[in-house]
Amino acid sequence: MEKISPNNTDSVKISFISIFILIAIFISITFLFLRFFRAPFMWDFRNNLYLPLNLLIQNQSPYHIQTISPGITALWFPMAFGFFFPLGYVNFVDASAFWLLLNIAGAISMVWMASRKHRPSPILLGLCLILIFIFPSTSAHLKLGQISILISLAMVIIIVYFQKLPDWAMGFLITFSLIKPQLSVFFVPGFLYAVFQLRGWATLKNLLIWTFSGLVISLLPIYFYFPNWFPDLISNYSNNPIWGHPSIFTHLLLFFELKGFLGSWILSIIGIVVSIFIINNFHKSLSIKSVNREIDVMNSLFWILAITPIFSPYVWSWDFVLIFPLMVFQIFKLAKSKKIILAFIGYFAILILYVIQKLSGQIDDLLYWWIPWGMIGFTVLINFLFNSKDKILTK
Repeated sequence: MEKISPNNTDSVKISFISIFILIAIFISITFLFLRFFRAPFMWDFRNNLYLPLNLLIQNQSPYHIQTISPGITALWFPMAFGFFFPLGYVNFVDASAFWLLLNIAGAISMVWMASRKHRPSPILLGLCLILIFIFPSTSAHLKLGQISILISLAMVIIIVYFQKLPDWAMGFLITFSLIKPQLSVFFVPGFLYAVFQLRGWATLKNLLIWTFSGLVISLLPIYFYFPNWFPDLISNYSNNPIWGHPSIFTHLLLFFELKGFLGSWILSIIGIVVSIFIINNFHKSLSIKSVNREIDVMNSLFWILAITPIFSPYVWSWDFVLIFPLMVFQIFKLAKSKKIILAFIGYFAILILYVIQKLSGQIDDLLYWWIPWGMIGFTVLINFLFNSKDKILTK
């Protein structure tokens, strides 16, 4: 057995201490955030989860919150009520504080997992966290009390640990990702296709069974307390205003003069085809057992997450958090410090332009369509310039 030298032991201890201090700093920032920016900012959490749960435990329709907040509709899918049902019994201030802390912890965990390192470099991890938490998409997400970070985390867990996770765990994680299906509309088909390529039909069938089981279990509270919820959900979606989204969906509608329903179907089909293409591009490494096979699968699935804000028919700027795992994955994949520095310069340049545009008073999300294109385009560029072994389009 290989002996561990005292120097290696000391370096491991220093690494753990550094990471612990880093996390403690972010937790401290979290509590400061909780102190000064609490309940009034949790608009989406209040309308899509807390108020619906509050109505549900009183045997009322969770999708008819107009009785409490006129003109407001709840839109998250009902699996959320199953996963977070106890929050309905907690007062709003404590529930919103818990939600904010959960999302910040989720963002940190997402970055850590996307690095693919058990003990990531504290400096590199810290820089990634700073970049992500300064991003206007993240601050908007936290202030609104959105759920996109937690959905992204669920998909990142699947990507990083799909070779080790039991089928039931993956099934429940897929179920969770469907709370906002517009965020997982490309990932789920792409991942299921990868599972079929790697493990065959038997495993895919078992995974689908567990996903269905997760759906049934997470829907139990709403069926138990108010079975006739579906018409109200459909009504909410029917009455939801047509918004301008920062994806090519809105531009497609304007350019081709398409109706929203038709345009969303066209875009969804295009996104699914692109996702299958990305997975299929790694067909050789999926089919042949090799050292790089697991990394290739992760790479392709991270790319599918990143293209979602471009092709999904219903996204907002806070949903750009789906791009973060790919960014972190690419940064930690670079071996040399010069390449890492250049990568950070590029991503920080996009961040600065994003912040400048926000500070200029441009609040319409439609104007920020270029952010995912810029981040993905820059990632393609560094892959090309640095001649990475994990190129996205060629092997």
